[in-house]
Amino acid sequence: PSAGTYTVDGVYRPATQYNCSVFASNSAGDGPPAYEVQTTPEDAPSGPPLNFAITPAGPRTLEFSWSPPAESDRNGIIIGYTLICQPDVEGLPVTFSDAGTYTLDGFVIASQYNCSLFASTSAGDGPAVTQDVIAPEYAPSSPPLDFTIEAAGTTVLEFSWSPPAEEERNGVITGYTLSCQPPADQLPAVFSDAGEYILDGFIAGTEYNCSVVASTSVGSGPLTSTMGSTEDDIPGEVRALNVTAVADTTLYASWSEPLITNGIILFYNVIVETTTGTVDNRSVNSLDIAIDILSPYVPYTVSVSASTSAGAGQSIQIITFTREGAPNVPPKNVATVRLNGTHMNITWGKLTPAEARGFPTGYTITYDVLEQQQRKKRQILTEEAGPNESYKVIGNLELTRSYVVTVSASTIGGRGMVSEKIHAESPPSSLFQ
Repeated sequence: PSAGTYTVDGVYRPATQYNCSVFASNSAGDGPPAYEVQTTPEDAPSGPPLNFAITPAGPRTLEFSWSPPAESDRNGIIIGYTLICQPDVEGLPVTFSDAGTYTLDGFVIASQYNCSLFASTSAGDGPAVTQDVIAPEYAPSSPPLDFTIEAAGTTVLEFSWSPPAEEERNGVITGYTLSCQPPADQLPAVFSDAGEYILDGFIAGTEYNCSVVASTSVGSGPLTSTMGSTEDDIPGEVRALNVTAVADTTLYASWSEPLITNGIILFYNVIVETTTGTVDNRSVNSLDIAIDILSPYVPYTVSVSASTSAGAGQSIQIITFTREGAPNVPPKNVATVRLNGTHMNITWGKLTPAEARGFPTGYTITYDVLEQQQRKKRQILTEEAGPNESYKVIGNLELTRSYVVTVSASTIGGRGMVSEKIHAESPPSSLFQ
């Protein structure tokens, strides 16, 4: 063949350097060769990127990873990788300069996407590799909004809340869980929707710390909490009321807070009564009180009740006597009869417990021997009588002497007032024995 231009096609790879030589031959043999180095032009890749994988990386976020096409399929220098997803996602398609791992967000939770990836050279785009993926649900990343609690009665609370912000729900909200501390019988409870709910069965006058949390099929998000209180109700009875007499005019009362307070106890009502009416009525903030300026040995009814803002609860009462005091009146109707020269009979009216300010323990009789002419006191003599006695015969008197007699009553509280002096004159001589 003659020299000229020849084309050899289909046997060379794109973007490949070749060392070429040409030499002439005749019947005598081959001549020396001429050499030249040539590189074939690039072409679009003939194979897709390898190891294309898509994995969830968080709410609305997917992680994409891949390797370059097989070296034999690159057909040149890879200048970029283009990622496309359908339905459209903000920010896509996007081109990356290198293979590797990339994280993209903006995907819609629970939506299915068809994503494709192809490599490019300066000559064009290669074939794409495709994969379907569903952006998975996650637990909500924020709590419900606008959570409030309002009292709707003594045992009723009204709860209301809104869903979490839409972009932080991370899926379809399947329910809301409401719980409170201290615990309530009907809680925790699950509600399918946000809104307003009225629940009964709470304790009156009690502050509750309540929380609500939203959930998707994957799990529960963070909770939001707030405080709320039921309305006060009248409290229960005070406990362990004890009333003790500490003196003849003083009682000491103590008690414990009601088991069921139904609110904040503002004060305690203490009422002291006798059979004739109320003698004391006061409000105190303590759990005890000394009640004084009473009368000795009198039965007093002490009533105590607790009060909240809703009013006073049921009272509890105890009847207690004050201690006995010394009688403050003398025996009545004291009289003497000279039986003979050496004996006289002294009589008196017994005191009632009310007059004695207790139970009489006995009577004391005193008699002074007087000189008949000068009425000058010489000595004081005493005799004792039992509590049920109303007379006393005294002997060994001096025949010619007159006497001055008094009678007083005693209780365990002490000796009481002395009666007026009664003169017992010496008897006529006809009575002498």
